Amino acid sequence: MQLIFHPCYLEHETGVHPENAERLKWALNEECVKPESGEEFLGLVHSQEYIERVRQACEREVSLDIDTMTSQKSFESACFAVGGTVKASEEGGFALVRPPGHHAPRGGFCLFNNMAIAAVRLANMGKKVLIVDWDVHHGNGTQELVVGKPGIQYISTHQSPFYPGTGLESVANCTNLPLSAGTNDEEYLRVLEPVLERALKEFDPEYVGVSAGFDSMRGDPLGGFELTEHSYLQVCELIKSRNCFFVLEGGYSPLNVERAVKSIVEFFG
Repeated sequence: MQLIFHPCYLEHETGVHPENAERLKWALNEECVKPESGEEFLGLVHSQEYIERVRQACEREVSLDIDTMTSQKSFESACFAVGGTVKASEEGGFALVRPPGHHAPRGGFCLFNNMAIAAVRLANMGKKVLIVDWDVHHGNGTQELVVGKPGIQYISTHQSPFYPGTGLESVANCTNLPLSAGTNDEEYLRVLEPVLERALKEFDPEYVGVSAGFDSMRGDPLGGFELTEHSYLQVCELIKSRNCFFVLEGGYSPLNVERAVKSIVEFFG
């Protein structure tokens, strides 16, 4: 499995915000493939009005909301994040991107919804795509953009009650599994495994895209789960026979992110 990374991801300047460049500086020392910009794909899920709103916010260096900062390079970084995720979907890679995406267009540190764009692109090509979102927060943006879309199913595990307060019930093609703070590997897999196994059997996706948020990992400064690499690798074990790709979402301990990503890349070889 190839790591996909572009140095411009570090130029999305957010200062001391939890979602900052320190999360990915370790990737500069790794052998990575550089993606191209994915600006051409934004319209697959986002309105032109929203795209221009993000562009203008970045030019003016104003926040989209209280949590979602921008800078002069943020629009470019976000477009390359989309491009990195599309490349990961094509090549079975792990896209180490900033800014993350699964809350977009609803803020939450996110500008464009990287995973939704990649999944809709594949679905438009006649492919069946299962999205697994193990970020500690519900991917409300992803759900909003893929709900009811033919050829896509979405499974989200997330802490509840917690930001953004959504994902309490399943709807249409979106299965939500809210869990309590303190959830550990055993409790997590007891809930997720049968749901994931059923989706793999009954939906039978050709592609599985993972919104890999490592704020669900033990020791994350924002999350409240107690997961270790074991949970992530067990998901990998279940999906390894499909065309798998990963995109970084949350995860605010750089050491946790580095360790978890490397364990997944090593798993796939």
